[in-house]
Amino acid sequence: MPVKAVVGMQWGDEGKGKIVDVLSADAELVVRAAGGSNAGHTIIRGGKKTVLHLVPSGILHEYTRCLLGAGMVIEPQRLREELDVLEQFGTPRVRQRVGVDPQAMLILPWHKSLEHVREARPDARGTTLRGIGPAYESRASRLGIPLALLAHPELLQTSLEALFLDYAPIFELGQEPVITPAALHAELMEVASWLVPMFTDVSLETARASSEGRTVLLEGAQGVMLDTLHGTYPFVTSSSTVFGGLLSGIGLGHGAVSEVVGVCKAYATRVGHGPFPTELDDDNGRHLAAFGGEYGATTGRLRRCGWLDAVALRKAVRLVGTTALALTKVDVLCDLPEVRVAVAYEDADGRPVADFPCDPYRVADLKPVYRSFAPWATPAPGEPLPDALSEYISFLEGFTRTPVSLVSWGPDRSQTLLRDASGVCRSLDA
Repeated sequence: MPVKAVVGMQWGDEGKGKIVDVLSADAELVVRAAGGSNAGHTIIRGGKKTVLHLVPSGILHEYTRCLLGAGMVIEPQRLREELDVLEQFGTPRVRQRVGVDPQAMLILPWHKSLEHVREARPDARGTTLRGIGPAYESRASRLGIPLALLAHPELLQTSLEALFLDYAPIFELGQEPVITPAALHAELMEVASWLVPMFTDVSLETARASSEGRTVLLEGAQGVMLDTLHGTYPFVTSSSTVFGGLLSGIGLGHGAVSEVVGVCKAYATRVGHGPFPTELDDDNGRHLAAFGGEYGATTGRLRRCGWLDAVALRKAVRLVGTTALALTKVDVLCDLPEVRVAVAYEDADGRPVADFPCDPYRVADLKPVYRSFAPWATPAPGEPLPDALSEYISFLEGFTRTPVSLVSWGPDRSQTLLRDASGVCRSLDA
């Protein structure tokens, strides 16, 4: 059976959780590659809502195995809380079906303290304050604490002392007390009692599942335009969000993957600071925020909203090698007088810009050039897509040279249509 990957194509919050839930209905293994609890995947099934921050979205399917890859950074307390919530939600055999790669990095209280000090500065990046960036930094500096050290208490103590020594000058700039290495070691030994039994070689388990012909789904976090190398640096996440980063975070060769589904909203949003060419500060933007429920599942922050940027989407398709697109939240645009899509830009001097710049510092000066579309009615299960929506989708397919294979509206799994190459749609149960 093919291995399928799901990647966000914008600035995150595209609706990947729902799409992974839809595509993992028949998957035996769902694997997440990178990121931490800064990701928030909201899933609504049968009127019940679950927000997942660490565990892959496929966990709600009773027989699916879910793995957290080596490229992730994991805060133990949040992982434990999430497992508890899933059990309270009625999810069967949660702890038996979740595996964690010991090469993933621990997020420590120190990482959060470090981030709070930095975000209090005038040049703050607008992070989620979850300690994600500092945890990735500690890996790159080779002073990080991988989960594997939970199984080696003496080495863990030595490593904690070395990391604390590195951070101490920054801690002195903050106002809050900082936990000592000895106290933190004691807390982590309690974590080891329940987390070490969940260790697994995610790379090996995923490769074996693929070679045995089992259905495997790979889950990305955040979005391509937040990639640490190819996004709008420095307002990016701390991991690689493109397809290559997904494979690296799991430990899998590209030849194993046959399909890459890119998830994008019918409009665009962004959280925190950073350039956003199509951002709307008007009634249309407020409509998108209100009707789209554009509040972060992790932070609760109001998202910045704007028209779909097809030029940025085309770059994302190129970076990822996307084989199909999943278009979400098409219903949010229904009540607007017109729908717009950015198809090019003009720079500060009025000169045309056809492609999204590789120089991230140019992006803030770009003015979008729009194409207008008629609004459409909300799709209905079992009914053809409205003509205006079909025209919108056909344009995106032509502009990005990528077929749209799923169309989603509303939060529930049933509000999804599968679309074939000829544009014919069918419901999930058809």
